[in-house]
Amino acid sequence: MARAKRPTGDKATNARKRYYRQAERYLKQADKSTGAVAGRYRELARQKLDDAISTYSKKTTQAFSKPIQRIANELGIDLSEKRKQMKGMSDKTAEKRRESAISEESSKSSLATTDLTVEQLRESEARAVLNSPIGQRIIGGTSDIWRKAATYKDSDGQYKVDKSKILPALFEHYEVDNLADLLEAIEAEVGSTLYKDPDSDEMYETVKLTLQSANLDNAVVA
Repeated sequence: MARAKRPTGDKATNARKRYYRQAERYLKQADKSTGAVAGRYRELARQKLDDAISTYSKKTTQAFSKPIQRIANELGIDLSEKRKQMKGMSDKTAEKRRESAISEESSKSSLATTDLTVEQLRESEARAVLNSPIGQRIIGGTSDIWRKAATYKDSDGQYKVDKSKILPALFEHYEVDNLADLLEAIEAEVGSTLYKDPDSDEMYETVKLTLQSANLDNAVVA
């Protein structure tokens, strides 16, 4: 006989616990680290907190769990603002985000760190950072490095960017061959400022200018 599916509420609760427990582990690692490395772990904790929050239904009146409240407080995140953001989403977008967060595949892939080698875990974490607002700062700040290699002119004479060529250009410039080493090279240039106020436009510009200054001698013009 086929095993009955667990109620959606149970799946959401289990996924939520996994996410916030991983956020707690990252915060512990941050406490043991300094500078940009500590910032990186706090950014990863922030991402896992967001995953945990997204397991709640947009329409729920349920209070965020105490572990989530504790993590948010340590990260300086306003949960009331997170609640407003959820409420501001369309029902379809909010439910799609929730379903993704509580799916078995999503939960397992985000938590199966014990099955990864040290290098695989470093690469997975670096990819998570580069796919976040922090990654947008890095791409924006290194445009002088990758612009020439990644820019092309289409059939209409318009300049376009081939995004698949950005990372290879950065790998070549920083003399690395993986995302983890690339991120560490960027951290060495920017320091902990790289991770400050992830959603701040002002901090985006600060990081961008810092990276541009660090690579001034290598600037190219498209």
